[in-house]
Amino acid sequence: MKNSSESLILFLIIGCILGFPILLGLSTLFPKLWGNQNLGHGIYLTWSGSDDKYIMSYTGSLWGDVTGPGKPIIPHVTNHPGEYIIKAKSNKRWIIAKGQDESLNTHYYIIDKSFKVNLSNWEKDKCDSIIQSRLIEYSDSLLFSESLLYNKIPLHL
Repeated sequence: MKNSSESLILFLIIGCILGFPILLGLSTLFPKLWGNQNLGHGIYLTWSGSDDKYIMSYTGSLWGDVTGPGKPIIPHVTNHPGEYIIKAKSNKRWIIAKGQDESLNTHYYIIDKSFKVNLSNWEKDKCDSIIQSRLIEYSDSLLFSESLLYNKIPLHL
């Protein structure tokens, strides 16, 4: 009996020692497993904790190590406080997203990622305004699709 309980304790200790670095590595390499999706340029989709609703935030982190909520892009606190992202795609330069508000109205977004901001001087440098100036919102899916073609954005939702 003593032998089996010692083996079990040893197995649990080894499992914890080996399991923690593996989980930490997976969360860094594959943040989507934990509800986060890296859209590039420090922008992430973070699971809101409810259904398939996501919040798009600027964290400044380029490596997938999301440690906090960052600064909200969508839903924007003043423009669309009850809106969530339900789908997004990105490439090196662009992010496209589909959002839905509490009244089930659908909105489409195109974000040009060619901006530079610094989280440490967020208010002083008016970073929110810089990012929002690179964001175009559409409530019409046809206009959104036409804009994708016009701007030669090779992404589809």
